[in-house]
Amino acid sequence: MHKADLLKNNYRWLLWGKLISLIGLPFVIFVLPHGFVFDGPTVCIFKNLLGFNCPGCGMTRSIFLLMKGNLFSAIQLNWRALIVMPIFIAIWFNQIRRILTNLPTPTPPDTQTCPAKIRPEGECR
Repeated sequence: MHKADLLKNNYRWLLWGKLISLIGLPFVIFVLPHGFVFDGPTVCIFKNLLGFNCPGCGMTRSIFLLMKGNLFSAIQLNWRALIVMPIFIAIWFNQIRRILTNLPTPTPPDTQTCPAKIRPEGECR
């Protein structure tokens, strides 16, 4: 197999993997249990060092609640998630659109070109 064909194949698999990951991410968040996000110590360095909340504290939990449909609890945790969430959604849709428009389509075997340097003239078909 030609080296360019192998690279094209790998690129195609990479794009499919990225597309499946992007589509699967919201489903993973939907099935995460509540305790997975809300229990445990905080990872905020600002809060751990200074002892009070930074402007981003509660953002992960708030986005988690927004994705679960709990708007009022999300606003109570961090109202800035209402700004960040639409940006995340726009980036998510844009990435999916870019992948779908850049997916290479397979070429039928009878229309493939055969470089003369690689194969003799009679072997292409």
